[in-house]
Amino acid sequence: MYYVDTNAVLDYAFPNVRDRERHERAKELIDETEENCYISSFVVLELSCVISRNIEDFSYPFDFERATTQEVKVKAIVKYAIRKLAPIISSNNVRVKEIKELTIKVFDKYFEAIRLAPKIKLHSCDTLHVAYAEELKKDGKIKYILTFDSDFIKKKDLIENNTGIKIIN
Repeated sequence: MYYVDTNAVLDYAFPNVRDRERHERAKELIDETEENCYISSFVVLELSCVISRNIEDFSYPFDFERATTQEVKVKAIVKYAIRKLAPIISSNNVRVKEIKELTIKVFDKYFEAIRLAPKIKLHSCDTLHVAYAEELKKDGKIKYILTFDSDFIKKKDLIENNTGIKIIN
């Protein structure tokens, strides 16, 4: 019952690119659980961005002769990483919420991240991951965030105290 952070997806799927110890730890945690792993559409976005910036670093077990563009290659590598992990991708139930103090309406995940920001004190992307994970926790789908991100690890007490989600690394 893990929400898997982007770096943990990469560590799991690409042992030759990432830290070998982290790969082994991610593999151990994910392969030993008989429960589902979850990622968000935001993880898919981050995977696309990381792979786009560092595509030459990723070794993959397929041939790109038919891949005519960089975009096709990136999508193929992202697809490979997701299939390797075989997670459930949480849906984006697009809802808008109003931040009354600011008199603006925002996507509900942003609303939750804005609410969490002063409590967990993470960068915006990491706070958004926690907002996704918190919704999954409320639905009884996850208990943990699997991450190797040092910022998450440093703030694990704040995250746990404010969301009830444990950080596993």
